[in-house]
Amino acid sequence: MSKQKKLLILLGLFVVLGGIYWGLGSIVMNMTILYIYYALCMILSVLYILVAGGIRPIVDEDRRREEKSRKQYLADKGKLHPIKRRDKYRRFRVKGEGEEKISEEQREKEPAPNLLNIPEEKRPMLCTWLLLCVLPFYLILLIDWVFLKFFS
Repeated sequence: MSKQKKLLILLGLFVVLGGIYWGLGSIVMNMTILYIYYALCMILSVLYILVAGGIRPIVDEDRRREEKSRKQYLADKGKLHPIKRRDKYRRFRVKGEGEEKISEEQREKEPAPNLLNIPEEKRPMLCTWLLLCVLPFYLILLIDWVFLKFFS
């Protein structure tokens, strides 16, 4: 699924769910709708964590992204600028090829826990759909809280 398609799905769900939330918010059932949205938000969040295999895989993915950006930063820093002269000493050391392969092999050995026994080929797609479904609930509840806190 492309990023544009994900963004369109996210915006569409936000518009539909936000329309329901704020459209029915002025009637007697506003607290019921709030509790339903809160419960759906919590259920989908917990389900996302269970499908993803806990918090550890999410943290590992963040670390992997940070290492990749750090590696790119160090590679760009090592290139000489055509106008600037080269510094006498370098501040950072770029990792060698061998060190990097070892850390990637260690990560691949430990699969993420699969508490719900979902097939591995379906987990990334299911995680994506759960994330796309839960983000509008968080955004709606956050906007509602900001509106009530600062504008009421």
